[in-house]
Amino acid sequence: MKCKLTFFAVIMMVMALPKVASAYDFSYTYQGQTLYYDTVDGNAQVTYENSDIYSIRVAYSNLTGNLVIPSTVTYGDNTYAVTSIGNDAFWNCNSLTSITIPTTVTTINYYAFAECSGL
Repeated sequence: MKCKLTFFAVIMMVMALPKVASAYDFSYTYQGQTLYYDTVDGNAQVTYENSDIYSIRVAYSNLTGNLVIPSTVTYGDNTYAVTSIGNDAFWNCNSLTSITIPTTVTTINYYAFAECSGL
C-alpha cells in the first residue's frame, strides 16, 4: 500500500510541474534583433516569441525601433528562405517604429501586426 501511495504522489507532483511550450522552431539574430521562426514546407515563417501553457502569445520583448526581416535565415546546417509572417507574429510590439519586409515574404497571416501602435 505504501508503494502505491508513493507512486501516486510522484505522479501527482510531475503533473503539477509547469509546462512551458516553445512556440517556435529556432531563433535567428539579424542586425542586432532576434526573431523566432517556424519551418513550414522547407521555408521559414516569422512567429511570436513564446507561449505559455495555454498557448497565449507573448509579445516580443526585445524589439525596438526599425526592424529588418532578413530574406534568409540559417539554423544548423540549413538555410531557409523567409517566406511568411505568422498569425500574431508581432502582436503588441509597441516599440517598433518600422519594419522592412523582404520580397521573399509572400504571405502575411492574420493579425501579424495587431496592436503595434508604434508602426
